[in-house]
Amino acid sequence: TPSAGRETSSSVDCEPYLDAKWEIPTKNLLLGDVLGEGFLGVVRKGVLQEGGKLRDVAVKMLREKWTLDRQRQFRQEIAMLQSVGRHPHIVSLIGYCTHAGRLRLVVEFCSHGDLLNFLRKVISFETRNFTASFGRVLDSILPEVFR
Repeated sequence: TPSAGRETSSSVDCEPYLDAKWEIPTKNLLLGDVLGEGFLGVVRKGVLQEGGKLRDVAVKMLREKWTLDRQRQFRQEIAMLQSVGRHPHIVSLIGYCTHAGRLRLVVEFCSHGDLLNFLRKVISFETRNFTASFGRVLDSILPEVFR
């Protein structure tokens, strides 16, 4: 028999474990605008009601047409964030919701957007251009050094 509170697959327990303590009631989550899209799905801004307080969050959802493999990858991402817990350099997991059999990953909202776009805004064009040129020089020199 399966362990209490642990989700299992039909034949072999290969699905990542999702701890029920991270479950967020779907009714407490309001979805907003799309923030971005990735390989597995769409990220939307959301508002989470926690007690009497409202909190801005980011909500990652699988695309409308998802495969079992993509769902497994998505569950692995949630399980990995569960195991990491809170860390100052990683966007923290707030929880996850299930709605009509679909998972939603709820994480901290980053008001400055993703790291790549943030760095593009704060690093000047000259610095980016110098860094790219320096990288090309290193690429041409390093093969000679290691012969």
